[in-house]
Amino acid sequence: MDLQRASYAELGRFIAQRTDSSDGLSIAHATVPEIRYNAVVGQLVADVRLGRCFTKLELRSLAARITDGVKRRWAQNILDLSGAPR
Repeated sequence: MDLQRASYAELGRFIAQRTDSSDGLSIAHATVPEIRYNAVVGQLVADVRLGRCFTKLELRSLAARITDGVKRRWAQNILDLSGAPR
């Protein structure tokens, strides 16, 4: 899946499939999916257990789609500290 071009619904299903959690599915049903996406991906980056469900490149691609600039930079900084490739 091209994570940079996928819709929020597709990204939500991808996240739900990998994490076995309903958080990803909540993105597709949110009134403002971008805001829910930002929260879910922020949680993926911050939680080592959830983050292990993805490759570091996938996490970086998901973080790049965060629409809030401050949250996106925070997530990218966390990934930089973890040694995730760019």
